[in-house]
Amino acid sequence: MSVIEGLSHIVLTTSSVEKYESTVQFYSLFGYQPISQVGSRVLSNEVSQFLPREEKVLHLFGKPPTQDITIRIVLTTNANEKEPLPEEKDWRLEQSSLVSATKNIVDVESILESINLKYQKYTYPNESDSLVAPLSADLVHTEIYTHDPLNNLITFTNKPIPISKSIYPIKPISPIKQQDISSSNISTEPKTKKKRIGMLTSGGDSPGMNAAVRAVVRVAISRGCDVYAIYEGYEGLVNGGDMIKKFGWADVRGYLAIGGTLIGSARCKAFREREGRLNSAYNMVKNGIDALIVCGGDGSLTGADVLRSEWPGLLDELIKEGRITAEEAAPHKHLTVVGLVGSIDNDMSSTDITIGAVSSLHRICEAVDSISATALSHSRAFVIEVMGRNCGWLALMAAVSTGADFVFIPERPPASDDWESEMCEILNKHRKLGKRKTIVIVAEGAIDKNLKPIKADYIKELLSNRMKLDTRVTTLGHTQRGGKPCSFDRNLATLQGVEAVHAVLRATSDTPSPMIGVRQNKITCEPLMKAVGLTRQVAEAISRKDFRRAMELRDPEFSEDYAAYIETTIVNDETLSKNKVCIKPT
Repeated sequence: MSVIEGLSHIVLTTSSVEKYESTVQFYSLFGYQPISQVGSRVLSNEVSQFLPREEKVLHLFGKPPTQDITIRIVLTTNANEKEPLPEEKDWRLEQSSLVSATKNIVDVESILESINLKYQKYTYPNESDSLVAPLSADLVHTEIYTHDPLNNLITFTNKPIPISKSIYPIKPISPIKQQDISSSNISTEPKTKKKRIGMLTSGGDSPGMNAAVRAVVRVAISRGCDVYAIYEGYEGLVNGGDMIKKFGWADVRGYLAIGGTLIGSARCKAFREREGRLNSAYNMVKNGIDALIVCGGDGSLTGADVLRSEWPGLLDELIKEGRITAEEAAPHKHLTVVGLVGSIDNDMSSTDITIGAVSSLHRICEAVDSISATALSHSRAFVIEVMGRNCGWLALMAAVSTGADFVFIPERPPASDDWESEMCEILNKHRKLGKRKTIVIVAEGAIDKNLKPIKADYIKELLSNRMKLDTRVTTLGHTQRGGKPCSFDRNLATLQGVEAVHAVLRATSDTPSPMIGVRQNKITCEPLMKAVGLTRQVAEAISRKDFRRAMELRDPEFSEDYAAYIETTIVNDETLSKNKVCIKPT
């Protein structure tokens, strides 16, 4: 007679003969009966030496309201082997492959102990009883989580209706393997506090921020956490109240395809002062938030790390002022901070690309392509200003992608003191080769070798007066930020949002605040302040006129892209004339 009843159907595969046989024996211990076997094999532990594959079907006959269950155990060469879950992990947070009901949970536990199989056991109050009145042992239900020989997570429960959606305290009242379940040790208090994560977007908006918010919310919920959206960036953290809202799964529906940030962003002067950060700590404690995920630029991420470093002192100050009690502060001794880089400039070190940069590049290329059409029609010159105060990534990549005639970036200013004549000479060469349009792209932070700003209007005057070209200036401005995120940014933000939640869950009080990035198409987790420090070194190198160092501090591809642009744009017309080749630059 079986001690459990079935609730689901499952197919298990393995490429190991030993695991195959162990799995059949394991499920037989709980009353599964073999009803068929297909295939045959040579007596060998090497799967590749038998054909066809072998499979055994086990069946468990259920009783209402449960149903029969059939398990197919298949021996095959292409099985995906699983790893067991770590013992220190809460296995309830993972998806079980099989759920079985039993009226005798003690027998299940005895079987697991007899074969020395590790398990986790949790006991809960019955959902129909008062949580205040003492409960007897028959008014509780127990769940046991363990692995079968193939490392599939399986669950045994004596809950009357195992598939009920009712909510129970998330932590057990009984330690693992405790045999005595009595009213004296039943408590309604969870063993450990449920993690509460705050999510905010700060600084300039970038396409893909909403995808990051969506990923953080949904992954956190699936991992058993509560998530709070903090509206208007740090301003919402300082002001609290309705600006901090608990989010559910459906609250982020449709976020993927929307540009900007739906939870808002704002520059917050108050947060730069200790009083503002004190109010932020108060609002976080009152909402039970003990982890903060911030999506923004280096300034926003630095602000979050400052809050973390001051956290113990802020709590002490709040207790002294009587705004919170010591009991309220106790569960929030440490603050976890994780950074996601949302920046269209792609100006953060320690990551190859930032959320929003590719979408903005697409927008610039579309605009330059449109401008090129009218420039070609009228044989005009256009000077196009793009964003990038200390980083020329957008300008450089747009120049490469659109075949611009000249580009100005802050990391690599013109080497000549008379760069104006040098630029006009190059543009004249292009015109002599038959090019009807002239496109110059300039980053908003462009400078010459003496750190003097190079402005679009000044370049226009040069082209109009020296070259007698009909010249226009187009400043793309905030059109670069707007619009839907491209698929790359949606995917990047989603993957990094997933990793951000994982970083929160594995963080300790000694863990440095991490920044989630991407290197060589792999999601990375780097020390946040180290990345911020390297980023700021670029601006420092530029201010010292150490432009070689500034280029080195960018990722290696930046220098390669610049070299590629020079080789494909600066035309050697003498070589062309000698070979009698006529090329019209694009």
